[in-house]
Amino acid sequence: MMTLDELRAMNLPEESTEQLWTALEEAAHRAEKAEGELTRLHLEEKSRLLNAALTEAGLHPDAARLLAEKVDAESLHVESGVLKNSRATVETLKLTYPGLFPEAKPVARIAPPTGQTPRLTRDALAAMSAEDINRSWAYVKEALKDNA
Repeated sequence: MMTLDELRAMNLPEESTEQLWTALEEAAHRAEKAEGELTRLHLEEKSRLLNAALTEAGLHPDAARLLAEKVDAESLHVESGVLKNSRATVETLKLTYPGLFPEAKPVARIAPPTGQTPRLTRDALAAMSAEDINRSWAYVKEALKDNA
């Protein structure tokens, strides 16, 4: 930015020099204020995107917001509204705070119902202990009824 002495060296009338200087100071102040607002908006966008990534990883939104505060905003990279390093950031947080993230539990495969009781073979019945037969008596009884 130009200094007041450089402005005076232009040999402008003193009144014009003061007006220009005042206008330059006001413009510099507005630019500084706009830059601060832009920085604030960038930080809000990074925070919003990180909160969304953490919520998607299974955190409650309140926990995501609090955990997002632990992340240095300068380490987050946003391009075209997308947080580019969200996966790496979430993985780092999972390693640092594993108790906050839900564990993925394997889901057992369930055979669809067929509408029929599976057949109990003679060999399968012979291999069953008395306890197994007692525990599965309804099934054994149904199988024997079908074989009668």
